[in-house]
Formats: sequence, structure tokens, C-alpha cells
Amino acid sequence: MRAFLLLVSALTLLQAAVAPVGAQGAPFCPPGGAPSFQFGFAALKAQIGDAMGEPTECEHANPENGDTLQATTTGLSFYRKSTNTPTFTDGFRHWGLTSTGLVFWTGESIDPPGTATAPPRPAPAAAPPAPAAPSGPPRGAPITLTGRGQTATEAVTLPAPVSVATFTHDGSRNFIVTAYTTGRPSLLVNEIGRYRGQRPLSGNAPVTLDIDADGPWTVRIEPIGTDGTPAFNGTGDAVSALFTPPTTGPWEIAHSGTSNFIVSLHCAGGSRLVQNEIGRVQASAVVQFTRGPCFWEVEADGAWSLKPR
Repeated sequence: MRAFLLLVSALTLLQAAVAPVGAQGAPFCPPGGAPSFQFGFAALKAQIGDAMGEPTECEHANPENGDTLQATTTGLSFYRKSTNTPTFTDGFRHWGLTSTGLVFWTGESIDPPGTATAPPRPAPAAAPPAPAAPSGPPRGAPITLTGRGQTATEAVTLPAPVSVATFTHDGSRNFIVTAYTTGRPSLLVNEIGRYRGQRPLSGNAPVTLDIDADGPWTVRIEPIGTDGTPAFNGTGDAVSALFTPPTTGPWEIAHSGTSNFIVSLHCAGGSRLVQNEIGRVQASAVVQFTRGPCFWEVEADGAWSLKPR
């Protein structure tokens, strides 16, 4: 155990010593970039919370095996390409996001054992008093923001506890949107060129959007729909309306694009990563639903479909 703790510490120090440094001083970040959890690491962070800490460098490849690594303030997150498993370790405790959900184990093994189970969730801390809502449209009314180029928006209160933001960009270069809620950043969009897509937003605290763009953009934030069905299809990034979860069973999953295809299922009983691939997908998998209501979050660059068999 002690040897593994020392190995994690050494890896973190070695990465900081040899990493190319971005404009903001963070290892492995591109010029102007800043560390953030993305894709599988973001989904894992949403599951285990503060135990994963905050990223101290940008995600980068391990040239020896094709895995990716990202040091954090409390340990090391890594993606195992051979098992398609985003994993985090503090040197002794380990969490992994597998096809069956979140698993937890301890010891020196970096791969989840077949009998691993999720640890009990700690009781949530008491929420601080909600800050005063900024002036704006009454709660429940959609919010539309427009602008051009790099802009930090005024703080807005979401129209519902779960809302959907639809983004458009008519530029030719970077379009990056980061949401700040109570000072904590969350990367929503990181694309190049023209873009139209959706991302979910949740909570009651005011949200400020930091937008990096080279052309005109719009953001429309509205309450998530309530008339959804479990089957869902579309093109590009999209968020479904709320639906009543069906029973667990096999689903057909398809994607015609060439880049990331990430499917997350969010339910009142918890969230899980359903698909995380690159390129075309034509597959089937058992999808486990927990207590509803539920909604889908899809990140894609082509047409896709999710349907029960």
C-alpha cells in the first residue's frame, strides 16, 4: 500500500516537472487553456464529489499504453483504454465508472475487482443560504442572451431547478462556454466553428457564463420539458425532456459521427455513463434505470439514436 501511495505521488510530481505548460501555467494545457474535468472524468467527478478534488493539469495521453492521465488536488484520475473505465485513486481508495455503474475498492490494484461495490454516500452538508436572486425575468420564463465575441454575461437565475441551455455560434474559431455557480467553474461547450447544441443546467444559485467566441452567439435557457419518452434520437449535442423510466433491459445505441459520442442518463435516483466512444457506433447494451424522473444528455457530432429493443 505504501509503495502505491509513493507511486501516485511520484507520478504527480514527474508530470508537473516534464509537462509542457500552457499560457495559464497549468501542465499539459494548450495556450490559453485551464484544467477542467471533461467527458468520463467529469461524469466520475459528478458521482464521487469532493473526494476527487480539483484538476491541477489538463488531461493528457500516456504514450506507453494509450491511457489518459490527469492529476488532481487529492490524487490521480486516469482512463483505462483497455477497459473503457474512468478511474480515480488517492493511493489506496479507488473509484471507477464501469458499464454497471460506480464501483469502489481499496488496496494496490488499479482495476476494479468483480465484486467491488459502491461505498455508502456521506450525508450531504447543510446547504448555505441561497444568495439573493438577480433582477430579471420572472422564474419560469425562458432567458435569452445574445452577444458577439468574448463576453462574461451578467448572473442569471435559472428558470427551473433543471433547465436546458441551447447554444448557437456563427464564428469560425473557438467557441468555449464555462458556467460559474458560486465561484465553481463547469465547462459546458468546447467546439470550433459554427455550433448548435444543448447542455443541462441545474440548481437555484445565479449562474454567470464566460463565453469565448469570435462571432455572434446566442444562449436560450428554459425549463426542461416534462413530456419526454425513453426513446431519444437527434443530431449533435442534445438534452431530452423528463420521462418515466422503463424497466432495465437491452437498448440499441447508434452514432454516425466521427468524434466523441457520450451518453449520460440522469435520474432522480442517480446518474450513470451509458456510452463513451469515438466515431461510429452500432451496438446494444443493457441500460439500468433508477428512480425517476429521468432525462438523457448526449454529446455527439453526428446523428444518433437510443431505443429499447
